[in-house]
Amino acid sequence: MEPISAIVLGLALGAAAEAGKATVAEVVKDAYKKVKTLLAEHFSSVPISLVTDAPDNKPRRALVESELSALNADQNKDLIEAANKLIEAVKEHAPSAVAIVGVSLKDVEAANIRLKDIHSTGSGAVLEKVKAAGDVVIENVRAGIPGEPKNE
Repeated sequence: MEPISAIVLGLALGAAAEAGKATVAEVVKDAYKKVKTLLAEHFSSVPISLVTDAPDNKPRRALVESELSALNADQNKDLIEAANKLIEAVKEHAPSAVAIVGVSLKDVEAANIRLKDIHSTGSGAVLEKVKAAGDVVIENVRAGIPGEPKNE
């Protein structure tokens, strides 16, 4: 997964996990807190509340991705590592949060995973037990978000 996408996806998943369950595993809480702390320390001008307040809102996530990209967040190895750990923690301990942001990845190996333009009220893209020699690209998936146009 591209570093900026991983950072924003991790942030969205962490927010969705906290919002969706009364009791979230400590490992998820700690990983989410670390990502938010690193973002605040290194990229305080980026309005991450756009994602944390509405983790399933694609235009907000895109704006935060754009801001982070402009600030070269993809060069911050600690943040990228923390975001990837958060994604893994959510997948293991709060998998229902993954459905909120529209992507479910289980046992997926690829050179890169590129996700773009996914809207969801449930799972928009589900990949399980996939091994790809090259890149996996998922674009323009909609899974029935109220008010969003559906691809027919």
